[in-house]
Amino acid sequence: MSGSRSSPLPDGAFRPPFRQSNLTAVLSITGSTVIGTTFRALTIMNTHGYELNLWLAWLWIALGIVSGMLLGLGFHHEGWLGGYGSLRRRLYRLGHISFFGLALLNLCFFFTMRQVGMGSGPGAIGSWGFALGALTMPFCCLVMAHWPRWHLLFAVPVSSLTVATIATLWGLAGGVTF
Repeated sequence: MSGSRSSPLPDGAFRPPFRQSNLTAVLSITGSTVIGTTFRALTIMNTHGYELNLWLAWLWIALGIVSGMLLGLGFHHEGWLGGYGSLRRRLYRLGHISFFGLALLNLCFFFTMRQVGMGSGPGAIGSWGFALGALTMPFCCLVMAHWPRWHLLFAVPVSSLTVATIATLWGLAGGVTF
């Protein structure tokens, strides 16, 4: 099927099993904005991988606001989640603030890619690394708040963010594209 349709992806590249036009009928039946937004985000990944980081950044800002509101409902109780200095409460706060911090990292990455661009290798590694770090950090905070022995789980978000940062710096410095 080489050359039979115009696509920004090279021949042989991964293509999701759906297209935006195929989703229109499904979405008109369900009438769900959330489903439409989710599939649109997946369709965007078909053309520009780093746009995932823009979507994730805004979703994380929204989740940071909602999680702050939920945490704010109990903070006035002195012994809530074991008191202000307890490990559980500190990790809940860290999870809440990580939504905002990692949203900003993903937003910075998106604008860096939009302004400068870089090779597909460092760009893809950076995009997926920042996304993985954002997705796993709040989860790790929540898990560790209840099961402190799982502290090594933090290696997942920390290492993915580290690799993403190194790949981005490598790409900005004009490193080898792979």
